[in-house]
Amino acid sequence: METSGLTDRNRELYGRYFGICTSYHHSKGCFCTKCPSYPGKGMMFCARKNQHKTLLKAGCLCLDCHTHETFRLDGDYFCVGL
Repeated sequence: METSGLTDRNRELYGRYFGICTSYHHSKGCFCTKCPSYPGKGMMFCARKNQHKTLLKAGCLCLDCHTHETFRLDGDYFCVGL
């Protein structure tokens, strides 16, 4: 399936999974702050992208996260800012 240029641009600007709801409800289920690789600032990196560009990979909780399951995400280490 091919994506439109606008969708590709939005993913580039807002993260690889543009469209994830960052509401209070979903942020309560976010595991970022409990993760061993947490960079110390921010949360819901799967939706917002890590602006601090940490390179630390000390373990990942993404696959166990409510947000990851709810939005059927693919991948892990969203906080690394790939």
